[in-house]
Amino acid sequence: MERSIIFFDLWDAVMRSCAYVALATSIALIVYYEIKVSRIKDLKEKYDYINLHEIRYFWSAIVMLIIASGLFVNSIGTITIARDSMLWFYVRIFATVSLSIIAYFVFFGMIRVYYPGNVEKRLQRLRETPRISPSGNVMRKLSEAEEDAHLDPGQIEDEAIHSIDYDVWIDDETGFPRIEKY
Repeated sequence: MERSIIFFDLWDAVMRSCAYVALATSIALIVYYEIKVSRIKDLKEKYDYINLHEIRYFWSAIVMLIIASGLFVNSIGTITIARDSMLWFYVRIFATVSLSIIAYFVFFGMIRVYYPGNVEKRLQRLRETPRISPSGNVMRKLSEAEEDAHLDPGQIEDEAIHSIDYDVWIDDETGFPRIEKY
């Protein structure tokens, strides 16, 4: 009996420690991503970085949170469960793994279906934020009709077939144009 109590104490300690590590990893992923995004000054570069990486970082953080939850739940009341029957110890492991898998698929659906809409709103706000020209002036975004004067024929053709959209910003004081490809 003494040997099993030592095992269950060790089990609880390892499960909780791993849960804390997984939770810390989840938080670190989000903090790292937000710091990385905040350090990007150019709005187009920020747009591209968010477009490529936000959902992946957020999903990784959610997976680590699911793992942390499963490990923590698997460390609650181990000695009480083991005292009744060792079978309940294995049942709890099975139930925890099963619930973690269910949580994985529930969050997978939510993040892959609903979260991209939130990201798209954030990207649209970035795309519409006025740009600053090299001379420090606020630039104006041209309408679709106005921007054709600043695009070459290949770019106009790309827009016509809807494969690429170009935003043209112009500094009204200096005439400096900035063309961004989306």
